[in-house]
Amino acid sequence: MEGYCDLLIKVYENVITDIIGKVDLAIKGINLTALSPRAFSARYIARIITENKPISLADAKKQI
Repeated sequence: MEGYCDLLIKVYENVITDIIGKVDLAIKGINLTALSPRAFSARYIARIITENKPISLADAKKQI
């Protein structure tokens, strides 16, 4: 568990370090699945977009 926590901290640090100075930043919370590999994140967000909506997964991925 300790190694996992260290990994999560590094992920947060990397994301924050990468965007500081590029955008106005306010952090409420971060969904770690959105920080996963790009293809996984696209599928994950596409499922959120398509939930209870008449849009195909492929069209949602294009929007992302």
